Amino acid sequence: MDISPDASAAPSFTDRWKRRWACRRLDRLARELRRQGWATERRYGQEPPVLHVFSKNAPVVGDSILVVRGPGLWWFQSSTGAWLGQCTQPWRAADSVTALLGVWGITTGGRWGAS
Repeated sequence: MDISPDASAAPSFTDRWKRRWACRRLDRLARELRRQGWATERRYGQEPPVLHVFSKNAPVVGDSILVVRGPGLWWFQSSTGAWLGQCTQPWRAADSVTALLGVWGITTGGRWGAS
């Protein structure tokens, strides 16, 4: 018996647009984070798409950033739930990521004092 795929299961135009928009914002954040010395890995094949941020010297530990709709604006959000900054200001979000990872003792050099 042949079962045809349910048309309602296909992502809508709006869903595809939001996903593409989120990936572009994550790309902008990735560029800023790399300028600050962080390594990044795009994980856009999952839902929602995320940007993994880590130190090159400590790739096992890091944070996954996603784009979420906030009150009136789109924001970058950490996997911890922390709001990092507006998507219109990726440099502020990058500073927030640096501060958040710093709380865990992670720096661009891998650990405190290794930057």
